[in-house]
Amino acid sequence: MKKYIVFILALVFLTLNSFYAQTTTTANIFNANLNYAKVFLNGAELTHKITVPLQKGINRIKIGNISSSLDEATLNIKIPASDVLENFSFNRNFLVRTEVLSEVNKLKVKIKKLKKKNLELNNQIYTLRLKENFLLANKKVTNEKNKISINELKKYLKYFTNEIFTIRNELTNYESQIELNKKQIDNLEQQISELSANKNNPTGELNLVINSSSKHSANINISYYTYSARWEPVYDVKVFSGKDSVELIYKAAISQNTGLNWKNLQLELSTNRPSFNRLPNLTPWEIDFNNYGGGKFRKKSMRFEAQADAEKASLLSNPISVIENQLSLEYKPNLLFNINSGEPNRKITLEKKKFPVSFIYVIFPKYSSTAYFSANIRELSKIQLLSGKAFIFLDNSYVSKTFLTPNNLLDNFNVPLGKDPFLTIKKTKTKDFVESKFLSSNVERVFKYKIEIVNRHNFDVNVEVNENYPISKTDEIKVKLLKTENAQIDKEKHILIWKKNMTAGQKFTIEFSFSVEYPKNKKIMNL
Repeated sequence: MKKYIVFILALVFLTLNSFYAQTTTTANIFNANLNYAKVFLNGAELTHKITVPLQKGINRIKIGNISSSLDEATLNIKIPASDVLENFSFNRNFLVRTEVLSEVNKLKVKIKKLKKKNLELNNQIYTLRLKENFLLANKKVTNEKNKISINELKKYLKYFTNEIFTIRNELTNYESQIELNKKQIDNLEQQISELSANKNNPTGELNLVINSSSKHSANINISYYTYSARWEPVYDVKVFSGKDSVELIYKAAISQNTGLNWKNLQLELSTNRPSFNRLPNLTPWEIDFNNYGGGKFRKKSMRFEAQADAEKASLLSNPISVIENQLSLEYKPNLLFNINSGEPNRKITLEKKKFPVSFIYVIFPKYSSTAYFSANIRELSKIQLLSGKAFIFLDNSYVSKTFLTPNNLLDNFNVPLGKDPFLTIKKTKTKDFVESKFLSSNVERVFKYKIEIVNRHNFDVNVEVNENYPISKTDEIKVKLLKTENAQIDKEKHILIWKKNMTAGQKFTIEFSFSVEYPKNKKIMNL
């Protein structure tokens, strides 16, 4: 009876164990390949693909090589329709640091062995060079006292030829081996650099529980959003002396700190800002009497929590594909890229476009006795550009940096290129006198100035002279222009502008004057 009961219990145990083995598997670990990155102005969407073997029943899968900086709320996991994703979780693995350090140490040992091998090869080369030099130094086998026969000479020539041939072959082999070792060392050091860049960062891992109805291989797609990658537009403006056009090079500067090294990755750039795509929040607009004087009401400005960026960039040329969406443009380079985590900005050229330009010498006699050489770029407003830094080059030499924004790209955009010493500017005050007004408590002070400009170039130049005259901040002070010599007048800012085409060696003289009337018992500041 006891034997029968033991047999039944053993049978039940084996049956349950067999059933459990068919329906549940222990966690298998796989590393997902990063295949695609869609980079936004303030983040990126990463897409991984992986194929895993599934058994019938419950499968516990651990997937590594996931960015530790992902936004878990954006995690999207796609599995075959025949399978069911019962559960999933994300965690950061800090233990990988030890594994990275261990791998780095292994690579360092390999480098040490290769360097030792190269040292031995260099010693062999040194020895062979000594032997070669000895043979060449003693190649003379006869003189007037010691003569040898033809047979002896033939033997010596054969020996000499064979030795030199052998030495040269060995030198070539050793030198080739040294070059191969150097390349291996470079590759190993690159691997160490890549591993070291992420040694202090945890790695991300996904734990999946998948219920499968059959045994098969399942393709799994994983995508998520991370704030640890971005791109920004930068521009190179290339100006060439004597040319009637400038070249604008539109680039994308990409940076990423996702903890993953992007290898042979298909890349897409978007002008969208996903985290800012929320509606504005209108706050109450309150008005009240101003108890602090002035009689003006106080208005609270509307505060936007965020705003959508609907800027568009210019059309791109091959090898860039462009897709225009409702609120953004998507740029797809037809190349694969390698961008390591933590690597400085990687720049990708998106477009090269030419614009008409004219050159002008801008002069401010009040501040400087030299002219500012400037390029006046036209028609930039015909295309839509994102805001970004612009680096200015004159004849392929860097001269300055500015910032392009859609607001400053009007009909003309002036780019300063530097000071020109070949235009001589001299400003002198020719009159400054005070005259009392008849039957008045006021006095009138008259100022007269002369500006002299000499073009010492051997070619014609266009100049623009800028001067200003005082602005009165009170009714008691009256400013009046007396002489302007056909200047363009900005009456709001009190600026005078003269434009002139000067021939080589020409002298250009400007005279202007103004008066200031004010109470005789008061003194004026800053005059």
